[in-house]
Amino acid sequence: MPCARRLSSWLPWIIAIAITLSAAPAQAPADLKFNLASIKLNPNPSGPRLQNLPGGRFQATCTLETLVILAFGVEPMQVSGARGWIGSDRFDIDAKAEGAPEKLPEEQFRRMLQALLAERFALKTHKESKEMSFYALTVGPKGTKLTPRTPDSHPSIPPTPAGKSRFLALNLKGLCRALSSVSGRLVVDETNLTGDYTIVFDSSADAMMDELQEQLGLKLVPRKAGVDVIVIDHAEHPIAN
Repeated sequence: MPCARRLSSWLPWIIAIAITLSAAPAQAPADLKFNLASIKLNPNPSGPRLQNLPGGRFQATCTLETLVILAFGVEPMQVSGARGWIGSDRFDIDAKAEGAPEKLPEEQFRRMLQALLAERFALKTHKESKEMSFYALTVGPKGTKLTPRTPDSHPSIPPTPAGKSRFLALNLKGLCRALSSVSGRLVVDETNLTGDYTIVFDSSADAMMDELQEQLGLKLVPRKAGVDVIVIDHAEHPIAN
């Protein structure tokens, strides 16, 4: 399984965003938007930093490509047209949505971020289907070994074994995103399992599939089919403020 991207560069902000977004409906105006936003070019090379803070505040240091990935809820391999500065220039973003609840529903946050990118980066995109190879995450023949997470859960997480990489996730969607990051291939959840879990998975690169089934009771199945891709048609550098 090729390693196209290191998990360490993606996983921290994946978890940070997942914790602060709410899957359940929240009391928030339908027309809520990021009405206060500072966007500045950051000349210092660094990894991505994204924080979705309580009360409708979003802070980030990342590329426009990363923002598109987050805004449309896709993986890096599902974005096309991120050429030149779109995938290299990093921006410091501090945005605030006045009147937002403590936790935003995920779909509402994405709509708000899409609107901000359209307004400040003049971003224009379209969606198309592209045939690609991917992995389907399925339940193994002996069933899952997942541990449901409750408000009272206080799992004890042991140290990472030597020579292993650790995957942490709060649900199957988060696990798919983490596996996509290190495999270089899209991973799609086909387990039909919902809810939150405490997912801790330790694996070596050459035995990931076997260890995934052994530890979590899950299986990666190679597939090829049409997958939705976000195509970037146009974008401009934002005016600094």
